[in-house]
Parts: sequence; structure tokens; C-alpha cells
Amino acid sequence: VAVLDGDTGGSFPCLPWPPAFELRLRAADLRAQEDSYGGTMPYHFSGFTGRALPRLLREAGLVDVKLDAFTEVDRAPLDPPRERELCNWYLNSFGRRIHDYLAPRDWEQLRAYVTPESDSYLLSDPDFFQARVMFLGLGRSTPPR
Repeated sequence: VAVLDGDTGGSFPCLPWPPAFELRLRAADLRAQEDSYGGTMPYHFSGFTGRALPRLLREAGLVDVKLDAFTEVDRAPLDPPRERELCNWYLNSFGRRIHDYLAPRDWEQLRAYVTPESDSYLLSDPDFFQARVMFLGLGRSTPPR
């Protein structure tokens, strides 16, 4: 059995935005997760499932459990479909989860960084890159006796 999942804690150094801004995004995301997103999510979401995969696989009865980590890197120039996907993720998926936990000025800054019409748009910057850690949990089921 193989399960692939991301992990918020190991994801997105994203350049060229300022490290202090990134830390504020991470802090807002952590507060939101600790608050279960204020009950606004129509499903359970945890940005830290990746690091729990070994335990979850063992609890499911799998043996020979191991965890591998992979880095997914996006860097400029982005293909147009990937650029749209990242903009959508930052504004809608990630943005919706952290909006209420982020200072208004930081929300506006995030929007500017990922809105193509903005003078502050980063995804077309030649120095843009984003790294995301993905965890692959592997385990073997035991044959029935």
C-alpha cells in the first residue's frame, strides 16, 4: 500500500517573497488548523497528515512501514496551466483556509503576490520558485491466515 501526502510544515519556501511574510502565513495556517478552520471546512483537513503516515499505516494493520520524502519544486518560467493552478491554490484553497487567521494587510499582500494583474505578482518573476515536501508512506499487508 502506498499513500502520498503533503505536509504544511515542510512546504513552501517560496521566493522571492520575504521570509517574514512566509512565517506569518505559516503562523496563520497553524492557528487555523488548531481551530479546525473555525468549522468552515465541509471536510476534515490536516496539513500535517504526511508526518503521521507511518503511524496511520501501522494502525491500519500494515507491516514493514516506511516513509520516503520527495520535494516538488516549481520554478520560473511556469507553464501557464501550472501558473493558474498555483494562483488558484494560493487564493482559493490555501487562502480560504487561512483568510480569517491572517492580518488584513497580509491577506492583501498574498492576493497581490498571486494575482497576475498586480504590480507585485511573483509567479512570473524569473527568480520565482516554490518547494513542497511530499511524503510517501509505504506498507505491506499481511496475507490472510
